Amino acid sequence: MSFNLRAFALTLSVALLLFCPACDDSSSTSADIIAVDTSLSDTTAAQDGTTADILVDTSPSDVPLQDTPDPDLAPLDTPADVTAQDTAAAEVDTTPDTIAEDLALDVGNTPPTCTITAPLANSGQAYDSEWTFVASATDAEDGDLNGASVEWTGDFATVVLGEGLSLTIVINPGGPHQVTCTATDSDGNTGSDTLEVIALSPFAEIWHPGDGETRDSTLAVPFSGRGRDLEDGALTGASLVWTTTVAGVTTPLAFTGETFNDSLPPGTNVVTLTATDSDGNTHSASITLTMTP
Repeated sequence: MSFNLRAFALTLSVALLLFCPACDDSSSTSADIIAVDTSLSDTTAAQDGTTADILVDTSPSDVPLQDTPDPDLAPLDTPADVTAQDTAAAEVDTTPDTIAEDLALDVGNTPPTCTITAPLANSGQAYDSEWTFVASATDAEDGDLNGASVEWTGDFATVVLGEGLSLTIVINPGGPHQVTCTATDSDGNTGSDTLEVIALSPFAEIWHPGDGETRDSTLAVPFSGRGRDLEDGALTGASLVWTTTVAGVTTPLAFTGETFNDSLPPGTNVVTLTATDSDGNTHSASITLTMTP
């Protein structure tokens, strides 16, 4: 019986395709193509005297198969579904009022500002004299603020000192004190400013002569001044000391106390009165006199 090499090769390839376990992989995404080389060879002899090499090529093909859908994955939205859902979620209110509200939320409410404009920081006055404080207050949304929207407080008091853009008070005890102005807008936001001033105790002041006067050095000058203290009251006698400074040299005047007459040397005299309380605290006041020869 003659042997048909080509028929045998074809039969073998079909059998491999049908019964090869490795070829039945449903998860593969590319086909395993089995090729049969039917070229003649001198290495395999057939019954009819011909030879052939039967080669099986199991290399992957470049042709991809269609993937099997994964049942665990949710199906993609159809164009109609996407349009309906996205359009509903993307609806935006573009009316002017809504846009303004959104911008206000993004930016936030601006707190007011409050600035004390008088007196000067670190200025001093007698413990029993009146201070006048002045401030300005404004808010970006409410405009200028005044009245109950502006309050004054101090580190020397436990209650509100006053309301409005100005405040007149007496500050004691003596020493440095802080006064604060606070502005509040309609939304409850606040802005404040703080100023430090000094209530002087003891306190000295020269009543006569006046600062900057020119006088004859050959004549006695009448001097008058006083000193007072929160605890000690009026200071007199040796508690009030007078000196004069000429060309950098300081000398005491001949008298102490509130009033007396004394002569001064020619030239520019800086006359100083120093008041001292029972605790040794001092305060001084000075004037400048020009004494002609």
